[in-house]
Amino acid sequence: MPNLLVVVWEFDTRRLRIPVENSLLCIQLRIGALLYMARTAFAKHVDQHKLNYCLVVAPEYLFSKEMPTSFISEEEKEIIRATLADISNRNPWLIFVPGTTLWLKSMQRPDSRMRKRETQQLKSWGQARNINKAKYGVEMDAVVNEIPGWDRMNKGVYGDYATATKERIAEGSKAGDGIVRNTGFIIWNGNVFYQHKRYPNIGNDGLEELNDAQFWENKIFMPGSYRETPAVHGLQMALEICAEHFIGATVLHKNNVLDFHILVSASIALDETRVGVKPGGYVVHADSEDSAVYRREGMNLVQLQAIDETEIGLLGVEAGRARSFICATA
Repeated sequence: MPNLLVVVWEFDTRRLRIPVENSLLCIQLRIGALLYMARTAFAKHVDQHKLNYCLVVAPEYLFSKEMPTSFISEEEKEIIRATLADISNRNPWLIFVPGTTLWLKSMQRPDSRMRKRETQQLKSWGQARNINKAKYGVEMDAVVNEIPGWDRMNKGVYGDYATATKERIAEGSKAGDGIVRNTGFIIWNGNVFYQHKRYPNIGNDGLEELNDAQFWENKIFMPGSYRETPAVHGLQMALEICAEHFIGATVLHKNNVLDFHILVSASIALDETRVGVKPGGYVVHADSEDSAVYRREGMNLVQLQAIDETEIGLLGVEAGRARSFICATA
């Protein structure tokens, strides 16, 4: 089994977001920072530790804009996806988990998304998008149904959210601006796995996905449903996004079987009872302030010590630090 160098970027994505002006430049700088920290650490340690791959992980909202805009455009999301896939194709030792991308899916499809990604066939609805797709209701029901019956509080909270969202759609969408997704990726060898965040952050005033309730009047946060991650270089991985960990979303599907349980968040504490790694597996938590890597030994999680740490800057502004960890798999 392969030996991995895990590089975790601890970066306060709540404080330092992408500016609306020159957003493409800033997106490219963040992609460049991911590649720099991975390439530098891997070159430094590859021979000594007989490394096969480098897994680089960033926090939730790495790609999100300053308020009140908050959302990356769909075209910018496609650039992020395509650029990282291309880099990974040219660097087969590299595995990207670039936090999440918070993006707005317009009800008017951009020219770049007129064709199906897999077949390049034209999409049936043309430029207009159909928010009444049956799959949206199915996905929302699946999110609620996967919460165990004994977890009555969360089943009620997210059940109410799903019901209210479906009612808004049935009334004529009330999503004139579009659908919001918070999407995480695992990217390797040109392959792209995506996971839309299944559980929005819900507070006392409603949805808190980076903005207040009034901001959501013409938008709908559309949760995704569970997607099983394919094996990555023979390793079993699962990606969990912030509030999903509060539900224990990964262990509902993958418990005691994972080589890597990857948690990306803006601000959440790790709950050791909600991790799905097998003995000898690793939990990788990239957060704005509480990042860490753990190895499961027996029934316990043991926090690893970083073998090095590098300060990161973006346009002359301090942007957290990258820490490197050795993760040997058996």
